[in-house]
Amino acid sequence: MFKNKYFFFYFFVISLFLCIISVELFSDGMFMDGLIYATISRNMSIGLGTFWKPFFSNTSNKEFYGHPPLAFGLQSIMFKIFGDSIYVERFYSLFTYVTLSSIIILIWKKITKSIKFGWLPLLFLFFTKDIPWAASNNILENTMSIFVSLSFLFVLISYENNNRFWLLISGLILSLAVLTKGLTCLFIWTTPIIHWLFYRKINFFNASINTFLIIISTILPILLLYFYNYDSKDFFLNYYNQQLVTSLFQNNIHYENNLRIVIIFEFLFNLLVPILIGILISLVGFWLNFNKNDLFINLKDGFYFLTISLSGVIPIMLSQKQSSFYIISVYPFFAIGFGYFMYPIIKYIDGFINIKSYPFKLFQLFSITLFALFITLSLMQVNRIGRDKETINDVNNIISVIGKNKTINITQDLNTYWSLYGYFARYGNISLKDSTEVNLEYLITKGNINKDLEKRYKLVVLKTNQLILYKKQINTSEF
Repeated sequence: MFKNKYFFFYFFVISLFLCIISVELFSDGMFMDGLIYATISRNMSIGLGTFWKPFFSNTSNKEFYGHPPLAFGLQSIMFKIFGDSIYVERFYSLFTYVTLSSIIILIWKKITKSIKFGWLPLLFLFFTKDIPWAASNNILENTMSIFVSLSFLFVLISYENNNRFWLLISGLILSLAVLTKGLTCLFIWTTPIIHWLFYRKINFFNASINTFLIIISTILPILLLYFYNYDSKDFFLNYYNQQLVTSLFQNNIHYENNLRIVIIFEFLFNLLVPILIGILISLVGFWLNFNKNDLFINLKDGFYFLTISLSGVIPIMLSQKQSSFYIISVYPFFAIGFGYFMYPIIKYIDGFINIKSYPFKLFQLFSITLFALFITLSLMQVNRIGRDKETINDVNNIISVIGKNKTINITQDLNTYWSLYGYFARYGNISLKDSTEVNLEYLITKGNINKDLEKRYKLVVLKTNQLILYKKQINTSEF
C-alpha cells in the first residue's frame, strides 16, 4: 500500500483536512446549534426524553420539535457506548465525514471505474469553505449529507443495472435524510429529470416514472410512521407547526436586507478555493503541454453534477429562514462534478509522476509530517477551550459550586444568550429559568441586581469573567 502513489495522494488530502479541523474540533466550545444537538443526544442516551420527544432542558425545549430526531438517535448510541464526554459529539461529527468520504469515493468509482483519483473530489470538498467548520461543529447537515449522497449512489446503481428496484432503495434512504434535517434533502428527487436533460438515454416519460418511484419510496415510510405510530404522529404535527410553518411563512431570514438570493452568492463564495485549486491544476497541466481540447471531454458530466448541486440550493430561496450551512449536502455533488471535469488533466499530470523520484519522496515525507501535525494539534487541545472561553470558564466555575441537575434563575439580560443555555445543559444538566419571580435557590446575572432581588439573594464570591452568581438567602422569620 505504501508503495502505491495514489495512497499518498489520499493520505495527503485527508491529513491536510484533519490538520485544518483539528484545533476547532477537539478544543472545548462549539457552535450553538451543534451544542444543543449534542445535549439532546446525550439526554436521550440517559433516558431524558425519547426518540420522538427529544429533551433539551426543563425550562427550554422540554419537548424539542425544531428538527427531526434521527441524528439525535444515532448520536445517542455513541453516548451510550462511550459515555458522557465532550469528545463523543466531536468524534461523531468526524465520523460523519469519514462515512461521507467513503460514499463519495464509491460514486467516483461508479463514474470513472477506478478509485485511483478518488482523492480529487475529496480535495475539492474539504476545501469548500463551510465544510471544515461543519465537520467541527456537529451540525445535522453532516449526518443528512451521508443519506443524501448514499441515496444518489443507488440512483447510479439503478442506471448501471437498468433496474428500478434500486430507485426504491434510493427513496427509502432519502427518507432517512428527511428524518435527519427535513425537506432540504429532497433535491435528489430531481436527479432522474436532470439525467434526462443531459443524456436522453431514456424518454421523458420513463424519467418521470423514475422520479415518481423515488418520491413515493421517500414519502411512504414517513406516512407509515405518521399513521401507525402515535408518538411519531404527534412529533410530525408539532414539527410542521413549529418549524416548517415558521420557515416558509415567517420572516426569519439570517441575511441582511432580506435578500433570499444571497444563498446563491454564499454557495459560489464557498467554492472559491476549490475553483482556485482547479485553476492551479489546469496551469500545471498546460505547462506540461496538456491538450486544451481534452479539457472538454467531461464537460457535460461535470455540469450534470453542478446542476444537481444547484437543484439543492435554489429551493432554499423559498424559505424565509436561511443560513449558508443549510446547503452543506450539495457540496459533495459539486466536488464530484468539478473533480470529473478536472479528471483528464489529473490523469495527464499523473503520467509525469515517478514514485521513485526525489520530489515524490519529499511529497511522501510532507504527507506523513501533516498527519503527525494533526496528532500533535489534536493532543494540544486536551483541556483547552477554543470558542466561548469566558462563558465556559464561568459555567464550569458555577457548576462546581452549585452542583448538577438543577434549575436556576437568570435575569432578563441573559434570556436570549442561547449558548449559555447550551453549556449549562450540556455540562451540568442545569436548566435556566428566565423569570426572577420564581424563587429558585440560585440566580445568575450579568450585572447588578435590583433592590428587590438584593433582599432575596446574597452574592456568591467566584472568579468569573461575565456571570455573577447569587444564592437565595434563608429567611429566619420562617422558622
